[in-house]
Amino acid sequence: MLRSFNLYGEPIDWQKHDSNIYTLMSFLNTTKYPPSLQFLLMTMGPALLFLAWSERIRGENPFMVFGRVPFFFYIIHIYFIHALAVLSLIYAGWNWKEYILSEQRMVSGRLSHFGFGLGAVYMIWLVVVALLYPLCIWYQKVRGNHPTRWWLKYL
Repeated sequence: MLRSFNLYGEPIDWQKHDSNIYTLMSFLNTTKYPPSLQFLLMTMGPALLFLAWSERIRGENPFMVFGRVPFFFYIIHIYFIHALAVLSLIYAGWNWKEYILSEQRMVSGRLSHFGFGLGAVYMIWLVVVALLYPLCIWYQKVRGNHPTRWWLKYL
């Protein structure tokens, strides 16, 4: 609602176009870096609504598993996704060393045509979350069974 008035919270006004799609794209185009108020409202608002909705789930809440071991999930998913990226390079017939970024490789643009579409990225995201879920449950149990190990509470 705040975005529709073009008064506050976003340095770039949205424009009405001949096409409804372009008007919608202009409306949703908010400043990410540095994040504007409207960008934060558009991204964090739905996330907070989802969080409030997920609190109502009775019994074992699957979303709480990731919230109980957030740093563990973060570290594991970074290594797992990078391993998947290297495997996809190898599968595509590239040398896996191409993924080790250096200034020369970044400037060369050799990997500019490598990657996946948005639909594939969402599918990979779902698969990664589903595969790491049991690992997070396992770590949550390990951490709960060893409360005297001080370093477990930080990971």
